[in-house]
Amino acid sequence: MPGVVCVGGLANDRGSRAGSSGWGSERPSDDGSVDIYAPFGMWVHDTPARGGGVTPPSTQADWVQGTSYSSPFAAGVAALIKAANPRLGRDEIWEVMRDTAHTKGPFGSVNRWVNAFGAAKRALGGGVPFADIESPTGGRRFSLGQSIPLGCEVDDDDGMDDVTITWSSDVDGAIGAESSSTAVTRLREGVHQITCTATDGRFTVSDTVEISVGNDAPTVEITAPIGGARLDAGATIWVRARVGDANGNLDEVYWQLFNSLSLPTGWTATGPEATIPRDHLAAGRYTLVATAYDTEGERAQDQVTLTIQAAPSNAGPSVDAMVVEPLTTHDYDSSSGLFTESCPVDISRDGRVDHQDLCRRVRITAYVSDDHDPVSLLTYRWTIRDEAGVVAVFNTTVPTLVFDFPLGNFEVRLVVTDSAGVASDPDNTPTKTINVVTLF
Repeated sequence: MPGVVCVGGLANDRGSRAGSSGWGSERPSDDGSVDIYAPFGMWVHDTPARGGGVTPPSTQADWVQGTSYSSPFAAGVAALIKAANPRLGRDEIWEVMRDTAHTKGPFGSVNRWVNAFGAAKRALGGGVPFADIESPTGGRRFSLGQSIPLGCEVDDDDGMDDVTITWSSDVDGAIGAESSSTAVTRLREGVHQITCTATDGRFTVSDTVEISVGNDAPTVEITAPIGGARLDAGATIWVRARVGDANGNLDEVYWQLFNSLSLPTGWTATGPEATIPRDHLAAGRYTLVATAYDTEGERAQDQVTLTIQAAPSNAGPSVDAMVVEPLTTHDYDSSSGLFTESCPVDISRDGRVDHQDLCRRVRITAYVSDDHDPVSLLTYRWTIRDEAGVVAVFNTTVPTLVFDFPLGNFEVRLVVTDSAGVASDPDNTPTKTINVVTLF
């Protein structure tokens, strides 16, 4: 009959006709006059008084069956289609319901049964995109300046060609690239609502997670002089600190010196390296303090104690520390060894500089003090040894040596002599061990 849709009952959780549902006009086939099937049984709220008027539903639910339930279910899907697209007429609504219906599968024998989701989606004009943030996970804390990976799973049943993906922060606005996978390296300190938004021109969906970005305190470690050092009065004292900041916002390093009563001596300095002038300190016990500040006001502090002792008439120079620094960085360097590179000198002594020449160019810096001579009047004798004996000897007028170390284990010793010919005590002079290895 034109304009009439015949609805049959679909068995529970199956794709076949319910046993009590009609066959249609072409028994026993289900491909006859039954246009579409809908659930034959469903749960409904019970009404305690049957036939005595309408009472509010109770909390009890009953399982009911019949095509009297299948038909209004199908009508409800039709109403859903109309609500999704009010411009559709009667025939168009049926076309949407018919064309999106589930069809015969491995577990069913009926011709078609309702697909409410597919019908509503078709009526809306296409699929709604899907967006789900995979990274960062909600609740995570990141350091200020840290690179934060942004990953969002995005899908659209109509294809991804017309889908645009954007990222935003409620604090910093638009962030990252227009991509499902990107990163942001600079978020302001605080709590951020990170949102991934996907739009296909018709529909827009989004997902949001909350993260926090915090500022970490810098790090500082005094490397010279060493804690507990005993230094002669009248000597220039070199001080050095190793500083760092995970956020990259280190501001300055501030030095102070306190006497045994914890009172400031009046000496201060800034920067990772400084000197305490000769004759500034009398004999006694002192505390050296280095404080590192970042631009956000966070700070870290390290301190060492040192003793200034009365100096003899000429105690000779003192080597307080030696620092080894490769002139080029290498990803595989470690505290146990430096890796070779192509060397700019003829290490193999074959008369040419080529790929056979492997070494590591290293700068060694000594921190030296003397009780009456400035550093510029001292002389420096460097001796480099390996297991077989002396490799090289150098005399310099500055406390720095650059040397190309070939493969092997080496020991570097330094003797410093002042203008009066008094040399540093070798028993109290630090040595440096340098291990050069090949990567392959």
